[in-house]
Amino acid sequence: MQPPPSPLPNCAAAAGGRPVVAPFARALSVLSAFAPGERWLGNGDLVERTGLPASTVTRMTRTLVTLGYLRYAAGADADEGAAPLAEASAAMAPAGQDDPLAEVGRRRMRAELARQVDELPATLREVFVLQVLEGLPTAEVCSRLGITEANCWVRLHRARRRLAQRMSAHLAG
Repeated sequence: MQPPPSPLPNCAAAAGGRPVVAPFARALSVLSAFAPGERWLGNGDLVERTGLPASTVTRMTRTLVTLGYLRYAAGADADEGAAPLAEASAAMAPAGQDDPLAEVGRRRMRAELARQVDELPATLREVFVLQVLEGLPTAEVCSRLGITEANCWVRLHRARRRLAQRMSAHLAG
Protein backbone atom coordinates (compact mmCIF):
# COMPACT_ATOMS: atom_id res chain seq x y z
CA MET A 1 0.00 0.00 0.00
CA GLN A 2 1.34 3.43 -1.00
CA PRO A 3 1.59 5.94 1.89
CA PRO A 4 -0.40 9.15 1.47
CA PRO A 5 1.49 12.12 0.07
CA SER A 6 3.28 14.20 2.66
CA PRO A 7 1.42 17.36 3.71
CA LEU A 8 4.71 19.27 3.82
CA PRO A 9 5.04 20.56 0.22
CA ASN A 10 2.22 23.08 0.80
CA CYS A 11 3.39 24.24 4.22
CA ALA A 12 5.11 27.36 2.81
CA ALA A 13 1.84 28.47 1.28
CA ALA A 14 0.07 27.84 4.59
CA ALA A 15 2.67 30.03 6.30
CA GLY A 16 1.78 32.97 4.08
CA GLY A 17 4.71 32.42 1.74
CA ARG A 18 7.31 32.73 4.50
CA PRO A 19 10.09 30.13 4.48
CA VAL A 20 9.33 27.05 6.57
CA VAL A 21 11.93 24.78 8.17
CA ALA A 22 10.84 21.51 6.54
CA PRO A 23 12.66 19.14 8.96
CA PHE A 24 11.06 20.92 11.90
CA ALA A 25 7.67 20.63 10.19
CA ARG A 26 8.33 16.89 9.73
CA ALA A 27 9.07 16.47 13.44
CA LEU A 28 5.86 18.31 14.30
CA SER A 29 3.91 16.11 11.88
CA VAL A 30 5.20 13.06 13.77
CA LEU A 31 4.00 14.56 17.06
CA SER A 32 0.67 15.51 15.48
CA ALA A 33 0.08 11.90 14.40
CA PHE A 34 -0.95 11.04 17.96
CA ALA A 35 -4.69 11.43 18.51
CA PRO A 36 -5.90 12.65 21.92
CA GLY A 37 -5.92 9.78 24.39
CA GLU A 38 -3.86 7.53 22.14
CA ARG A 39 -1.01 5.99 24.09
CA TRP A 40 1.32 4.05 21.78
CA LEU A 41 2.18 4.11 18.09
CA GLY A 42 4.94 2.27 16.28
CA ASN A 43 7.00 3.59 13.39
CA GLY A 44 4.72 1.83 10.90
CA ASP A 45 1.72 3.71 12.31
CA LEU A 46 3.62 6.98 12.14
CA VAL A 47 4.70 6.35 8.53
CA GLU A 48 1.09 5.63 7.58
CA ARG A 49 -0.32 8.69 9.36
CA THR A 50 2.31 11.22 8.28
CA GLY A 51 3.12 10.01 4.78
CA LEU A 52 6.82 10.43 5.59
CA PRO A 53 9.41 7.82 4.55
CA ALA A 54 10.24 5.21 7.20
CA SER A 55 13.85 6.41 7.44
CA THR A 56 12.67 9.96 8.15
CA VAL A 57 10.23 8.76 10.80
CA THR A 58 13.02 6.75 12.44
CA ARG A 59 15.33 9.80 12.56
CA MET A 60 12.54 12.05 13.81
CA THR A 61 11.40 9.64 16.55
CA ARG A 62 14.99 9.09 17.70
CA THR A 63 15.48 12.86 17.97
CA LEU A 64 12.11 13.41 19.68
CA VAL A 65 12.86 10.67 22.23
CA THR A 66 16.30 12.17 22.90
CA LEU A 67 14.76 15.62 23.43
CA GLY A 68 12.02 14.22 25.69
CA TYR A 69 9.00 14.84 23.44
CA LEU A 70 8.30 11.11 22.98
CA ARG A 71 8.66 8.10 25.26
CA TYR A 72 10.08 4.83 23.94
CA ALA A 73 8.95 1.43 25.18
CA ALA A 74 10.85 -1.67 24.13
CA GLY A 75 9.14 -5.02 24.39
CA ALA A 76 5.75 -6.32 23.40
CA ASP A 77 4.08 -5.16 26.62
CA ALA A 78 3.92 -1.50 25.52
CA ASP A 79 0.44 -1.92 24.10
CA GLU A 80 -1.40 -4.36 21.95
CA GLY A 81 -1.51 -3.21 18.38
CA ALA A 82 1.69 -1.17 18.56
CA ALA A 83 3.68 -1.76 15.43
CA PRO A 84 7.26 -2.97 15.76
CA LEU A 85 10.01 -0.39 15.62
CA ALA A 86 13.12 -1.61 13.79
CA GLU A 87 13.90 -5.21 14.76
CA ALA A 88 12.62 -5.06 18.34
CA SER A 89 9.03 -4.78 19.39
CA ALA A 90 8.66 -1.21 20.58
CA ALA A 91 6.30 1.73 20.54
CA MET A 92 6.26 5.50 20.99
CA ALA A 93 3.99 7.70 23.07
CA PRO A 94 3.97 11.43 23.67
CA ALA A 95 5.84 12.32 26.84
CA GLY A 96 3.61 13.39 29.73
CA GLN A 97 0.42 12.54 27.92
CA ASP A 98 -1.32 11.72 31.19
CA ASP A 99 -1.38 15.39 32.31
CA PRO A 100 -3.55 17.56 30.01
CA LEU A 101 -2.30 20.86 31.46
CA ALA A 102 1.31 19.82 31.00
CA GLU A 103 0.51 18.83 27.41
CA VAL A 104 -1.00 22.26 26.71
CA GLY A 105 2.14 23.88 28.12
CA ARG A 106 4.38 21.65 26.00
CA ARG A 107 2.41 22.47 22.85
CA ARG A 108 2.74 26.19 23.54
CA MET A 109 6.47 25.80 24.18
CA ARG A 110 6.89 23.79 20.96
CA ALA A 111 5.06 26.50 19.01
CA GLU A 112 7.24 29.21 20.54
CA LEU A 113 10.38 27.18 19.91
CA ALA A 114 9.33 26.67 16.28
CA ARG A 115 8.86 30.44 15.95
CA GLN A 116 12.25 31.11 17.52
CA VAL A 117 14.01 28.56 15.28
CA ASP A 118 12.36 30.19 12.27
CA GLU A 119 13.74 33.59 13.37
CA LEU A 120 17.35 32.40 13.69
CA PRO A 121 19.73 33.73 11.04
CA ALA A 122 19.91 31.26 8.14
CA THR A 123 23.51 30.24 8.90
CA LEU A 124 22.60 29.23 12.46
CA ARG A 125 19.19 27.77 11.58
CA GLU A 126 20.63 25.47 8.88
CA VAL A 127 23.16 23.90 11.25
CA PHE A 128 20.62 23.59 14.09
CA VAL A 129 18.02 21.91 11.88
CA LEU A 130 20.42 19.47 10.25
CA GLN A 131 22.35 18.57 13.40
CA VAL A 132 19.62 18.62 16.08
CA LEU A 133 16.30 18.05 14.32
CA GLU A 134 17.47 15.78 11.52
CA GLY A 135 20.15 14.13 13.64
CA LEU A 136 22.75 14.18 10.88
CA PRO A 137 26.39 13.53 11.78
CA THR A 138 28.66 16.57 11.92
CA ALA A 139 30.62 15.47 8.84
CA GLU A 140 27.41 15.29 6.79
CA VAL A 141 26.28 18.73 7.97
CA CYS A 142 29.69 20.20 7.08
CA SER A 143 29.61 18.55 3.67
CA ARG A 144 26.11 19.83 2.88
CA LEU A 145 26.84 23.37 3.99
CA GLY A 146 30.44 23.58 2.81
CA ILE A 147 31.80 24.58 6.22
CA THR A 148 34.51 23.26 8.53
CA GLU A 149 33.75 21.12 11.56
CA ALA A 150 34.92 23.91 13.88
CA ASN A 151 32.58 26.36 12.16
CA CYS A 152 29.72 23.86 12.45
CA TRP A 153 30.22 23.57 16.22
CA VAL A 154 30.47 27.36 16.62
CA ARG A 155 27.24 27.87 14.69
CA LEU A 156 25.48 25.13 16.64
CA HIS A 157 26.64 26.62 19.95
CA ARG A 158 25.47 30.10 18.90
CA ALA A 159 22.09 28.77 17.74
CA ARG A 160 21.53 26.89 21.01
CA ARG A 161 22.66 29.86 23.10
CA ARG A 162 20.41 32.25 21.18
CA LEU A 163 17.42 29.89 21.46
CA ALA A 164 18.04 29.41 25.18
CA GLN A 165 18.22 33.17 25.74
CA ARG A 166 15.07 33.83 23.74
CA MET A 167 13.12 31.02 25.36
CA SER A 168 14.21 32.22 28.83
CA ALA A 169 13.07 35.74 27.95
CA HIS A 170 9.76 34.34 26.68
CA LEU A 171 9.20 32.41 29.92
CA ALA A 172 10.13 35.40 32.08
CA GLY A 173 8.03 37.89 30.12
